[in-house]
Amino acid sequence: MDTSDQNSTAIVTGGAKRLGRECCLRLAKLGYDVAIVFNHSGKEAAELAEELSSTGARSFQLKRDLRDVEQCESVIREVRGALGVPSVLVNNASIFEKGLLRSTSTEEFDADFAIHARAPFILTREFANLADSGLVVNMLDTRIAGHRTTYFAYLLSKKTLYEMTKIAAAELGPQIRVNAIAPGFILPPENDPDFAKLAALAERIPAKRQGAPDDIAAALEFFVKNEFVTGETIFVDGGERL
Repeated sequence: MDTSDQNSTAIVTGGAKRLGRECCLRLAKLGYDVAIVFNHSGKEAAELAEELSSTGARSFQLKRDLRDVEQCESVIREVRGALGVPSVLVNNASIFEKGLLRSTSTEEFDADFAIHARAPFILTREFANLADSGLVVNMLDTRIAGHRTTYFAYLLSKKTLYEMTKIAAAELGPQIRVNAIAPGFILPPENDPDFAKLAALAERIPAKRQGAPDDIAAALEFFVKNEFVTGETIFVDGGERL
């Protein structure tokens, strides 16, 4: 395996907006060049790339539909060609659609698993086969601690990613560390008309408040810096899972 061109390069899927954007900014602050993988958020990716450039970090914008196997399999190679062998991979891309078991179509089920399970599997596999050492961080959801079925396929696929995190850490160590972050009440779901009701729920969690994107970035920084942690999930949820 030729790793002579390995450097401080990070990949963030779903990196153009929301928590992914915050992760990109934090990684740039830590000295990484950043590959922003996006699907529909080209404008936001370009704006983020400009912001990263102002910090001195190099960036690479890569449009990919991670539901497509061939497009997914090419990500690591494309990033290597643009920025060098990556040393950090953040599997952040996500979809969030409501649906009970009875009402979830097979197509909706497949879409959730394609984004939240198959894509992280492919990307982690390709990353591990290319990089001599590194870190993978999977983005989960505090809901994995329970069994709320309002988002049945979403929750099941995120639970799968939670287990994949531990299995991958067991196989890929010591060269590759694999960890996860499970955010709680951080940002309102996009296009969710019921968010006003959710805001009241903040009073029910131990922290008694909403979290901030910076809280997620801080968890990512911890994983980057602490090289003795693998197979771990940090719940950044103000105690909501309790």
